[in-house]
Amino acid sequence: MDAASALTYSLIALFLLPTTASGAASPGRSGYSMLVWDTRYLLYLGAMLLSSVVYLQFMTTLPLQLTAVGQSAGFYSVVLTASSVLVIAAELKITTYVRHRPPALAGPG
Repeated sequence: MDAASALTYSLIALFLLPTTASGAASPGRSGYSMLVWDTRYLLYLGAMLLSSVVYLQFMTTLPLQLTAVGQSAGFYSVVLTASSVLVIAAELKITTYVRHRPPALAGPG
């Protein structure tokens, strides 16, 4: 099934995507030098780094801290469940709020 979906996507890409790039690179800048000066990309990388650090702390340090203060593994399961419910509820609320904004203000799309 995975091979069929990959083949389907490659056929769609072959026939529907343009064969040349729409924007040309500015003279003198190419490859990584373009990324170093792209502030939106650098902000994205910073956000991903921060997100990864928080995720790692949540998955590694928090269970150890909860055990150290005398909480059970079941309590950590409750914390994980509450976190998941909070994320889903926030995503739904943000989606309904952003849906009415123009695409340029809502985010990349």
